[in-house]
Amino acid sequence: MKYLQIFAFLALSVLTTNVSLAQGMAINESGTSANSSAMLDVSSTSKGLLMPRMLASQRLLISSPATGLLVYQTDGTAGYYYYTGSAWINLGAAEQMHKQVFTSSGLFITSANTTTNTLFKVTVTGGGGGGGGYNSTTYGINGGGGGGGSTSITWVSGLSSSTGYTASVGAGGAGGAINGNGATGGNSYFIAGSATVTAIGGGGGLQGGYSPSGGSGGSVASATIGMSGGNGYEYTDATGYAWGGSSYWGPTGVGNATNYGSGGGGSAYSGGYSGKAGIILIEWVE
Repeated sequence: MKYLQIFAFLALSVLTTNVSLAQGMAINESGTSANSSAMLDVSSTSKGLLMPRMLASQRLLISSPATGLLVYQTDGTAGYYYYTGSAWINLGAAEQMHKQVFTSSGLFITSANTTTNTLFKVTVTGGGGGGGGYNSTTYGINGGGGGGGSTSITWVSGLSSSTGYTASVGAGGAGGAINGNGATGGNSYFIAGSATVTAIGGGGGLQGGYSPSGGSGGSVASATIGMSGGNGYEYTDATGYAWGGSSYWGPTGVGNATNYGSGGGGSAYSGGYSGKAGIILIEWVE
């Protein structure tokens, strides 16, 4: 009796569902053969295809998932997830623009959704040079403004998911004391795997009495797009300050450097002003 029941069940399955294995497997109620390009061809006007359903914790426990593996996650951010070969991606998640700004050194950590094809735009600016101090021997002879840091813009890919990459921001150069020169701004760099994106800091302004006393802008490093920093000014304006050189982010302010990578002002009354630290901006879409 048991074997008769099993035979009846299999016979009923064949009568209600057509399965063709000539070129591929077709599952339908019409008897239509599988499409020649498909190994599995499922069609219905009243039913859908139900994929394996599991919790996020269960999905993450799948051992050595194959590239292209597809499951439906039922908790958290529910939806279909497929495995890229290095990370699980939510198919229903809309791509968004992301950015991270470094005004001091740190680690840029990629997300779990990052693949080797994810493209990152990296903008790196070096620190501005410090302004020179005035010459006390001949009062009122101003120091020169510090040079602005250069900027490098490059697009990089090939980064791994959930991995930290070094972002080092160059400090602004210290302003020179009375009768002293301003310090050079620090270089900034981002290490992206085997590639390094570098921007050179601006030169420090010289103390009063030297000509030209303005610091040189940072030179262009290797980059897809490179911009040198502006040179510091030699002579003061009506406020008594020699302006520092500008950077990609804009000009310096009067005396104090205000924009990232801009040079500090040289002074006709005291020590020079410090340059502004650089910046690293990373932008990407995921």
